[in-house]
Amino acid sequence: MVRALRRVAGLALSALALSACGAPASVAPRLVGTPALSINVPLQVVACTGLGDCVAAGANGTSLAPTTTAQRRAPNGSWSPLATPSVSDATLVAQSCGRGRCLLGGSTNGSDLLWGFASGTLESVTPPPGGSGVGALSCASSSWCALLDSSPSGWRLSSASDVGAPWSAPQPVPTLTGTAVVLSCPGAGVCVAGDGSGHLVETLTAGRTWIRPATPPTWTSILGLQCWSSTHCLVVAQEAGGPVIQATSALGPATSSSTTASTTSTTSSTGWSPPVTSTGARTVACVSETSCVLSGGHALLGGSVQLWHPGTLASPHLSYVPDPLTALTCLETLCVAAGGTTVLAWRP
Repeated sequence: MVRALRRVAGLALSALALSACGAPASVAPRLVGTPALSINVPLQVVACTGLGDCVAAGANGTSLAPTTTAQRRAPNGSWSPLATPSVSDATLVAQSCGRGRCLLGGSTNGSDLLWGFASGTLESVTPPPGGSGVGALSCASSSWCALLDSSPSGWRLSSASDVGAPWSAPQPVPTLTGTAVVLSCPGAGVCVAGDGSGHLVETLTAGRTWIRPATPPTWTSILGLQCWSSTHCLVVAQEAGGPVIQATSALGPATSSSTTASTTSTTSSTGWSPPVTSTGARTVACVSETSCVLSGGHALLGGSVQLWHPGTLASPHLSYVPDPLTALTCLETLCVAAGGTTVLAWRP
């Protein structure tokens, strides 16, 4: 009888081990948050290089010290404080990485704010001239990154290497509206951007020409965006009933040479997959075309993480995650989320 019990226990432990390695499991994994190293400034962005070196950072939007915070996660999993460039009245909203370097973006005193992170160091990076705030960043590789920033004339797209300078001349982005934007660039010169009105725009020419693909009419804003090619994208969109996840493999090639609001729609809204309803999702990051993570949550209920596979969502059990997880990044072997006073890292 004792041997039988031991055998059952051993089989159970083996099943758990297989589950941790990616085998199907009926029980969602348990993820445990780690308190941020600063309690005075909220974490707003998180990014990881392709080498597994990560940074989480935030700013308090005032001139009252401390105005910023940052912490580094070494490849061995340990977090340590990280010095930040001196800024005031700043906020951070965007991040993206190449293999060995990350860019973090936001605004400071009505201008673009841009930092670079590499080898455990944060430093200021010169942004494109004339911007009033970085809204989104996306690196297709270590040799090509794109930046969306606002200006008195509207949103603009610039490109550079992941070192961040020199930037190309900013190109106007038609039809993007509002103060919140998202950006995903699957290849050099190829970018899809979304805004707070539920619109998408796409360029295959690094911003010189644009189209506006059709989107489901129920979308009221774009919360998250991941594209693997000029035609294949996953979107987290806000609808009247809450966030939904939809994908398409038919976004369509650019057919318009205009950069005005009369850009051509080339994709039917029926080309999107059926919506999968999420709870509190605010952003998305993907491990592969069939495995993505959504993070978010509610101010009163804490953070949330959901694991997406085509047509399905699973919700891991979270512990010690009191704040919404508003920033998220994933590599093939590591996901890190951050928000407010918490960071959360796990192997997807």
